[in-house]
Amino acid sequence: MREKKSIAYGKYAKKYGIEIALALALLLTMLCACCGQFLQDCATARQEFLRLHILANSDSQEDQELKGKVRDRLLAESEQWFGQVEDKEEAEAALQSRLPQIAAIAQDELRKNGCKLPVRVQLCHSAFPTRDYQTFTLPAGDYDALRVLIGEGAGQNWWCVMFPPLCLPAAFDEETADWFSSHQLTVLEQKSVYEPRFALAELWEKWKNRD
Repeated sequence: MREKKSIAYGKYAKKYGIEIALALALLLTMLCACCGQFLQDCATARQEFLRLHILANSDSQEDQELKGKVRDRLLAESEQWFGQVEDKEEAEAALQSRLPQIAAIAQDELRKNGCKLPVRVQLCHSAFPTRDYQTFTLPAGDYDALRVLIGEGAGQNWWCVMFPPLCLPAAFDEETADWFSSHQLTVLEQKSVYEPRFALAELWEKWKNRD
Protein backbone atom coordinates (compact mmCIF):
# COMPACT_ATOMS: atom_id res chain seq x y z
CA MET A 1 0.00 0.00 0.00
CA ARG A 2 2.81 2.38 0.91
CA GLU A 3 4.55 1.52 -2.34
CA LYS A 4 1.41 2.47 -4.33
CA LYS A 5 1.15 5.76 -2.45
CA SER A 6 4.81 6.44 -3.12
CA ILE A 7 4.38 5.77 -6.83
CA ALA A 8 1.25 7.96 -6.98
CA TYR A 9 3.02 10.79 -5.12
CA GLY A 10 5.97 10.48 -7.47
CA LYS A 11 3.72 10.80 -10.53
CA TYR A 12 1.91 13.74 -8.91
CA ALA A 13 5.19 15.51 -8.08
CA LYS A 14 6.57 14.85 -11.56
CA LYS A 15 3.43 16.12 -13.28
CA TYR A 16 3.08 19.32 -11.26
CA GLY A 17 6.83 19.82 -11.05
CA ILE A 18 6.92 20.05 -14.83
CA GLU A 19 3.96 22.44 -14.83
CA ILE A 20 5.62 24.65 -12.20
CA ALA A 21 8.87 24.67 -14.16
CA LEU A 22 6.99 25.64 -17.33
CA ALA A 23 5.13 28.39 -15.46
CA LEU A 24 8.40 29.76 -14.09
CA ALA A 25 9.97 29.64 -17.54
CA LEU A 26 6.97 31.51 -18.98
CA LEU A 27 7.19 34.10 -16.19
CA LEU A 28 10.90 34.57 -16.83
CA THR A 29 10.25 34.99 -20.55
CA MET A 30 7.58 37.61 -19.84
CA LEU A 31 9.90 39.48 -17.47
CA CYS A 32 12.67 39.49 -20.07
CA ALA A 33 10.24 40.75 -22.70
CA CYS A 34 8.96 43.52 -20.41
CA CYS A 35 12.27 44.51 -18.85
CA GLY A 36 14.83 43.64 -21.51
CA GLN A 37 14.87 47.13 -23.00
CA PHE A 38 14.86 48.69 -19.56
CA LEU A 39 17.89 46.64 -18.49
CA GLN A 40 19.61 47.65 -21.70
CA ASP A 41 18.88 51.32 -20.89
CA CYS A 42 20.42 50.76 -17.46
CA ALA A 43 23.52 49.23 -19.02
CA THR A 44 23.78 52.20 -21.40
CA ALA A 45 23.50 54.62 -18.47
CA ARG A 46 26.41 52.92 -16.72
CA GLN A 47 28.51 53.39 -19.84
CA GLU A 48 27.51 57.01 -20.50
CA PHE A 49 27.55 58.54 -17.02
CA LEU A 50 30.58 59.64 -15.03
CA ARG A 51 29.96 59.84 -11.29
CA LEU A 52 31.51 61.94 -8.53
CA HIS A 53 32.14 60.13 -5.24
CA ILE A 54 33.42 61.95 -2.13
CA LEU A 55 34.21 60.06 1.07
CA ALA A 56 34.62 61.83 4.41
CA ASN A 57 37.41 60.97 6.82
CA SER A 58 34.89 59.70 9.38
CA ASP A 59 31.26 60.05 10.44
CA SER A 60 31.99 62.76 12.99
CA GLN A 61 30.04 65.98 12.52
CA GLU A 62 33.25 67.90 11.84
CA ASP A 63 34.44 65.50 9.15
CA GLN A 64 31.02 65.44 7.50
CA GLU A 65 30.93 69.23 7.41
CA LEU A 66 34.39 69.27 5.84
CA LYS A 67 33.17 66.82 3.21
CA GLY A 68 30.34 69.22 2.40
CA LYS A 69 32.72 72.13 2.02
CA VAL A 70 35.01 70.14 -0.29
CA ARG A 71 31.96 69.06 -2.28
CA ASP A 72 30.72 72.62 -2.72
CA ARG A 73 34.16 73.86 -3.74
CA LEU A 74 34.67 71.10 -6.31
CA LEU A 75 31.22 71.61 -7.81
CA ALA A 76 31.86 75.33 -8.15
CA GLU A 77 35.21 74.68 -9.83
CA SER A 78 33.84 71.92 -12.08
CA GLU A 79 31.75 74.39 -14.09
CA GLN A 80 34.94 75.23 -15.99
CA TRP A 81 36.12 71.67 -16.59
CA PHE A 82 33.74 70.48 -19.30
CA GLY A 83 33.32 73.53 -21.53
CA GLN A 84 34.04 71.77 -24.84
CA VAL A 85 33.34 68.20 -23.71
CA GLU A 86 30.81 66.25 -25.76
CA ASP A 87 30.97 62.70 -24.37
CA LYS A 88 32.09 60.71 -21.36
CA GLU A 89 35.45 59.75 -22.86
CA GLU A 90 36.33 63.41 -23.30
CA ALA A 91 35.09 64.13 -19.78
CA GLU A 92 37.34 61.41 -18.36
CA ALA A 93 40.31 62.77 -20.31
CA ALA A 94 39.59 66.28 -19.00
CA LEU A 95 39.48 64.99 -15.43
CA GLN A 96 42.56 62.80 -15.86
CA SER A 97 44.60 65.83 -16.84
CA ARG A 98 43.27 67.72 -13.81
CA LEU A 99 43.67 65.13 -11.06
CA PRO A 100 46.57 66.99 -9.36
CA GLN A 101 44.62 70.25 -9.66
CA ILE A 102 41.47 68.65 -8.18
CA ALA A 103 43.46 67.24 -5.27
CA ALA A 104 45.03 70.67 -4.69
CA ILE A 105 41.60 72.35 -4.70
CA ALA A 106 40.23 69.90 -2.14
CA GLN A 107 43.39 70.22 -0.05
CA ASP A 108 43.16 74.02 -0.17
CA GLU A 109 39.55 73.95 1.03
CA LEU A 110 40.51 71.72 3.94
CA ARG A 111 43.39 74.00 4.87
CA LYS A 112 41.09 77.04 4.82
CA ASN A 113 38.98 75.25 7.40
CA GLY A 114 41.92 74.34 9.64
CA CYS A 115 42.19 70.71 8.51
CA LYS A 116 45.49 69.05 7.60
CA LEU A 117 44.10 65.71 6.43
CA PRO A 118 45.52 64.37 3.14
CA VAL A 119 43.35 64.04 0.02
CA ARG A 120 43.53 61.29 -2.58
CA VAL A 121 41.89 61.72 -5.97
CA GLN A 122 41.50 59.03 -8.62
CA LEU A 123 39.43 57.90 -11.56
CA CYS A 124 38.07 54.46 -10.82
CA HIS A 125 35.33 51.95 -11.62
CA SER A 126 33.14 51.17 -8.62
CA ALA A 127 29.68 50.05 -7.52
CA PHE A 128 26.86 52.47 -6.77
CA PRO A 129 23.36 51.79 -5.40
CA THR A 130 20.17 52.95 -7.10
CA ARG A 131 19.98 56.71 -6.66
CA ASP A 132 17.01 59.08 -6.96
CA TYR A 133 17.74 62.59 -8.14
CA GLN A 134 15.27 65.43 -8.47
CA THR A 135 13.90 64.47 -11.87
CA PHE A 136 15.41 61.09 -12.70
CA THR A 137 16.86 57.90 -11.24
CA LEU A 138 20.13 56.13 -11.96
CA PRO A 139 20.15 52.33 -11.57
CA ALA A 140 22.54 50.44 -9.34
CA GLY A 141 25.70 49.04 -10.87
CA ASP A 142 29.33 49.73 -11.65
CA TYR A 143 30.18 53.19 -12.98
CA ASP A 144 33.33 55.09 -13.84
CA ALA A 145 33.79 57.78 -11.21
CA LEU A 146 35.99 60.55 -9.91
CA ARG A 147 36.67 59.49 -6.34
CA VAL A 148 37.85 61.93 -3.68
CA LEU A 149 38.98 60.41 -0.39
CA ILE A 150 39.51 62.73 2.57
CA GLY A 151 41.90 61.31 5.16
CA GLU A 152 40.92 57.69 5.89
CA GLY A 153 37.84 57.90 3.64
CA ALA A 154 35.97 55.87 6.27
CA GLY A 155 32.97 58.16 6.71
CA GLN A 156 29.64 58.48 4.96
CA ASN A 157 29.99 59.26 1.29
CA TRP A 158 28.28 61.59 -1.16
CA TRP A 159 27.82 61.09 -4.85
CA CYS A 160 26.23 62.66 -7.89
CA VAL A 161 26.61 62.69 -11.69
CA MET A 162 29.67 64.61 -12.86
CA PHE A 163 29.04 64.06 -16.57
CA PRO A 164 26.67 65.10 -17.91
CA PRO A 165 27.05 67.83 -15.25
CA LEU A 166 23.95 67.00 -13.21
CA CYS A 167 25.57 67.78 -9.85
CA LEU A 168 25.11 71.48 -10.40
CA PRO A 169 21.91 73.24 -9.22
CA ALA A 170 19.16 73.31 -11.83
CA ALA A 171 21.42 71.25 -14.11
CA PHE A 172 18.57 69.18 -15.54
CA ASP A 173 17.58 71.73 -18.15
CA GLU A 174 16.25 71.35 -21.70
CA GLU A 175 19.73 70.68 -23.07
CA THR A 176 20.31 67.82 -20.62
CA ALA A 177 16.86 66.40 -21.34
CA ASP A 178 17.79 66.37 -25.03
CA TRP A 179 21.00 64.52 -24.08
CA PHE A 180 18.94 61.90 -22.25
CA SER A 181 16.71 61.51 -25.28
CA SER A 182 19.58 61.28 -27.76
CA HIS A 183 21.12 58.48 -25.68
CA GLN A 184 17.75 56.70 -25.46
CA LEU A 185 17.63 57.09 -21.66
CA THR A 186 14.20 58.69 -21.28
CA VAL A 187 13.02 55.74 -19.17
CA LEU A 188 15.57 56.73 -16.49
CA GLU A 189 13.69 59.98 -15.97
CA GLN A 190 11.16 58.01 -13.94
CA LYS A 191 11.38 57.92 -10.15
CA SER A 192 12.39 54.52 -8.81
CA VAL A 193 9.78 54.67 -6.04
CA TYR A 194 7.18 54.25 -8.80
CA GLU A 195 9.31 51.98 -10.96
CA PRO A 196 9.84 48.43 -9.58
CA ARG A 197 12.09 47.60 -12.53
CA PHE A 198 14.88 49.54 -10.79
CA ALA A 199 14.72 46.96 -7.99
CA LEU A 200 14.89 44.21 -10.60
CA ALA A 201 17.92 45.89 -12.20
CA GLU A 202 19.63 46.06 -8.81
CA LEU A 203 18.96 42.37 -8.14
CA TRP A 204 20.25 41.53 -11.61
CA GLU A 205 23.50 43.40 -10.92
CA LYS A 206 23.96 41.63 -7.60
CA TRP A 207 23.39 38.26 -9.26
CA LYS A 208 25.89 39.03 -12.03
CA ASN A 209 28.54 40.16 -9.52
CA ARG A 210 28.07 37.33 -7.04
CA ASP A 211 31.23 35.50 -5.93
